Amino acid sequence: MRFPFDQSLESLLVCHKHAFDSFSGVPRTLVYDNMKTVVSDRVGSKIRYQKDLDERQRIQILLDELLDIVDRLPSIQDLNEYAAYLETLNL
Repeated sequence: MRFPFDQSLESLLVCHKHAFDSFSGVPRTLVYDNMKTVVSDRVGSKIRYQKDLDERQRIQILLDELLDIVDRLPSIQDLNEYAAYLETLNL
Protein backbone atom coordinates (compact mmCIF):
# COMPACT_ATOMS: atom_id res chain seq x y z
CA MET A 1 0.00 0.00 0.00
CA ARG A 2 1.28 3.43 -0.93
CA PHE A 3 0.23 6.87 0.22
CA PRO A 4 0.96 9.75 -2.16
CA PHE A 5 1.97 13.12 -0.77
CA ASP A 6 -0.24 15.11 -3.15
CA GLN A 7 -3.28 14.78 -5.39
CA SER A 8 -1.55 15.48 -8.69
CA LEU A 9 -2.22 13.65 -11.92
CA GLU A 10 1.30 12.27 -11.81
CA SER A 11 0.70 10.73 -8.38
CA LEU A 12 -2.59 9.26 -9.57
CA LEU A 13 -0.89 7.60 -12.54
CA VAL A 14 1.96 6.28 -10.41
CA CYS A 15 -0.58 4.77 -7.99
CA HIS A 16 -2.41 3.17 -10.93
CA LYS A 17 0.85 1.69 -12.18
CA HIS A 18 1.64 0.18 -8.77
CA ALA A 19 -1.91 -1.20 -8.49
CA PHE A 20 -1.75 -2.75 -11.96
CA ASP A 21 1.63 -4.25 -11.13
CA SER A 22 0.39 -5.77 -7.88
CA PHE A 23 -2.70 -7.26 -9.60
CA SER A 24 -0.61 -8.35 -12.61
CA GLY A 25 -3.21 -6.88 -14.92
CA VAL A 26 -5.48 -3.99 -15.70
CA PRO A 27 -9.24 -3.66 -15.32
CA ARG A 28 -11.48 -3.42 -18.36
CA THR A 29 -13.11 -0.30 -16.92
CA LEU A 30 -11.97 2.33 -14.47
CA VAL A 31 -14.65 4.23 -12.58
CA TYR A 32 -13.76 7.43 -10.78
CA ASP A 33 -15.79 9.01 -8.03
CA ASN A 34 -15.60 12.63 -9.30
CA MET A 35 -12.18 13.19 -7.79
CA LYS A 36 -10.81 16.55 -8.89
CA THR A 37 -7.62 14.99 -10.23
CA VAL A 38 -9.71 13.41 -13.00
CA VAL A 39 -13.09 15.17 -13.20
CA SER A 40 -13.34 18.95 -13.54
CA ASP A 41 -17.13 19.19 -13.76
CA ARG A 42 -20.22 17.01 -13.85
CA VAL A 43 -23.74 17.84 -14.94
CA GLY A 44 -26.06 14.85 -14.67
CA SER A 45 -24.42 12.00 -16.55
CA LYS A 46 -22.11 14.32 -18.54
CA ILE A 47 -18.56 14.30 -17.24
CA ARG A 48 -15.95 16.86 -18.23
CA TYR A 49 -12.43 15.67 -17.53
CA GLN A 50 -9.51 17.80 -16.49
CA LYS A 51 -7.86 19.55 -19.42
CA ASP A 52 -4.57 17.74 -18.93
CA LEU A 53 -6.25 14.33 -19.01
CA ASP A 54 -7.95 14.12 -22.38
CA GLU A 55 -9.25 10.82 -23.75
CA ARG A 56 -6.20 10.08 -25.90
CA GLN A 57 -3.89 10.51 -22.94
CA ARG A 58 -6.03 8.23 -20.76
CA ILE A 59 -6.09 5.55 -23.44
CA GLN A 60 -2.35 5.85 -24.13
CA ILE A 61 -1.49 5.68 -20.43
CA LEU A 62 -3.60 2.54 -19.95
CA LEU A 63 -2.21 0.92 -23.10
CA ASP A 64 1.36 1.61 -21.98
CA GLU A 65 0.62 0.08 -18.59
CA LEU A 66 -1.06 -2.95 -20.16
CA LEU A 67 1.84 -3.57 -22.54
CA ASP A 68 4.30 -3.25 -19.68
CA ILE A 69 2.39 -5.86 -17.68
CA VAL A 70 1.94 -8.19 -20.68
CA ASP A 71 5.70 -8.07 -21.30
CA ARG A 72 6.26 -9.48 -17.81
CA LEU A 73 3.74 -12.31 -18.09
CA PRO A 74 5.08 -15.82 -18.59
CA SER A 75 5.04 -17.20 -22.12
CA ILE A 76 2.73 -20.03 -23.19
CA GLN A 77 5.77 -22.32 -23.31
CA ASP A 78 6.65 -21.42 -19.71
CA LEU A 79 3.06 -22.11 -18.64
CA ASN A 80 3.01 -25.44 -20.47
CA GLU A 81 6.28 -26.47 -18.85
CA TYR A 82 4.93 -25.47 -15.44
CA ALA A 83 1.70 -27.43 -16.07
CA ALA A 84 3.77 -30.49 -17.05
CA TYR A 85 5.83 -30.10 -13.89
CA LEU A 86 2.67 -29.92 -11.75
CA GLU A 87 1.38 -33.11 -13.35
CA THR A 88 4.55 -34.93 -12.25
CA LEU A 89 3.74 -33.99 -8.65
CA ASN A 90 0.45 -35.96 -8.73
CA LEU A 91 -1.44 -33.27 -6.85
